[in-house]
Amino acid sequence: MVKGIVFVLVVCASHLALGADFYYGPFGKVVLLVDSTKVVFKYDDGVTSESRSAILASVPRIAGRDDSVPVLNGFIACSLKTGVGYDSFLDSLAKVPGISRVEPFYYRLDGRPCLAGESFIAAFGHRMSRTSIDSINYSHGVSIITELSWLSNVYALKNERRGARRIVSLANMYVDSVRCRYSHPEFPARVSLHGYKLFDYYKDKQIYQVQVIGNLNVSAVWDFAGLSRPVTVGLVDDGLEPHYDIPASRILPGMDFNASKDSALRDNDPTPGDYRAHGMACAGIVAASHATDSLAGASRLSGVYGLNPSAQLLPVKIFDSREKADWISGRELSEALYWAWNNGAEVLSCSWGFDLREAGWPEVGEQLDSAYRHGRGGRGCPSVFSSGNSATPSWYAIYPVGYPACIENVLAVGAIKTTGHRWAYSQYGPELDVVAPSGDMAFRGNLWSIDRLGGLGFNPNQRDEYGNPIDWHCSSTPNDPNDADFDCRFGGTSGAAPVVSGIISLLLARNDTLPVATIYEIIRHSAVPLAPEVPDTLTGWGRADAFRAVLSLSHGDADNSGMIDISDLTRLIDFLFGSFEPMFPSELLGDADCDGWVDISDISELINFLYMQGPPLTYPCYKF
Repeated sequence: MVKGIVFVLVVCASHLALGADFYYGPFGKVVLLVDSTKVVFKYDDGVTSESRSAILASVPRIAGRDDSVPVLNGFIACSLKTGVGYDSFLDSLAKVPGISRVEPFYYRLDGRPCLAGESFIAAFGHRMSRTSIDSINYSHGVSIITELSWLSNVYALKNERRGARRIVSLANMYVDSVRCRYSHPEFPARVSLHGYKLFDYYKDKQIYQVQVIGNLNVSAVWDFAGLSRPVTVGLVDDGLEPHYDIPASRILPGMDFNASKDSALRDNDPTPGDYRAHGMACAGIVAASHATDSLAGASRLSGVYGLNPSAQLLPVKIFDSREKADWISGRELSEALYWAWNNGAEVLSCSWGFDLREAGWPEVGEQLDSAYRHGRGGRGCPSVFSSGNSATPSWYAIYPVGYPACIENVLAVGAIKTTGHRWAYSQYGPELDVVAPSGDMAFRGNLWSIDRLGGLGFNPNQRDEYGNPIDWHCSSTPNDPNDADFDCRFGGTSGAAPVVSGIISLLLARNDTLPVATIYEIIRHSAVPLAPEVPDTLTGWGRADAFRAVLSLSHGDADNSGMIDISDLTRLIDFLFGSFEPMFPSELLGDADCDGWVDISDISELINFLYMQGPPLTYPCYKF
């Protein structure tokens, strides 16, 4: 974070002709800093490699190509020998034979490059006809690349006129003059995975899951009846493959949307790259199922457990297979999210985002709103996002909840320590919904989850930010047979978000008719408060709690069968006047009238409901 900020200031101080521009983002104007010692341009179609070299040589001001930054549409970036007279240089470069488009070299305020191409996204009015849209585009020298058919009247457009206005100005004009709902250049942007890394011989290694599932081996969330339906969790991340803790039978056919800056390829193979395992770790927190017994002294091949060992996973790969290539466009991301909820995902689990919320895309927010309104056959698909890992105060800024976690109709999840205190890195603000236990970040975490098997994945192949290998192991036992199959250093808000995704999958296993608004209400109101008044900007409604969430749907199910019938009345009468055998897994299963007590009034409530055509039992019931 600080490194990027210092970089921006160095840019500002060293370039003689530095200006600023802006485009319209989801929260208003997004400032773009112009680097006058670099340029972005595109050759004419058909120009050979020899001719390209000759063109570069004919422009003395160009120092050489810069291949370290992401560009779109076949553009290249070049360094310049001087920044003097930058605007006039851009105009003159656009007139060089063989060059078709020229754009400034932009940086965002966080120091990351933000390079325009020849395409932009425009969302016209919902009722505007295609004829009107075509007429507007023709008058401005713009053609349609493709319609984003998963959204309403949203198009990817191309600037066709040679020497026409630059793409940022053109996109802004579509907002100002054409009155589009939104319009912005199609910048690639680097999405930050919100965690860095979880091997487990024994249950005591997973103190974070134990904190939200109840008292393991006494009364855990899995002791509630009706949680075996295989709910589908859409894992939108860097890929997933079978592991003995998540067998292939629970992984549905997924899709690779390949976010490579060099290729538009996509296929149905969402396998992670060699050094990728972020999605594997998140999947383990959601759905790992313990290949063998995890009790102390058991097999050394015992694995980890997740929140819902019955869940199915739908892998949606949005990061390519290379270790550092995390750039993606809003169009790709919007389509990937659409594909996920439109192909059966009942909850979307997303441990990534943009720390700087202004870097988001409106089409992504619109797609998540569509998931909320139309997913799960009209009941709504919940979307869970990590809040971000850039809240640590510095002299520059304290980032609030990141994007897309900050937008309406998603659940924003922050990270806390097992003590209940917020991790300093966890981004927070009024948009934060809940927090969940996690570990530290930057390879210092101590969450345990699955890794890729053998020599692939994070362990033992993790690299630092400079690409150097980091040698670490999860077991102190030499030559441990499964040391490399698990990750014991996961953390960040990436580790917190899948906890909530797993909880939601349990709620849907118990009752798949729940509307999305009710699901969000349960997650918030069943959370354990961590502040005197909730919601609180630092911890939201509190620590997400799977046991309390499922209990909120279970009041009145006195015999813990997963349904309300005469046997519940019999069990309640027996509890109050007969054997006094405790109700399991919670005495509050007998609290049919949701007053916090199990007494004779609950018998009356059940009789009224079962035989007198009285009103339905009160649920969700937040008496814990």
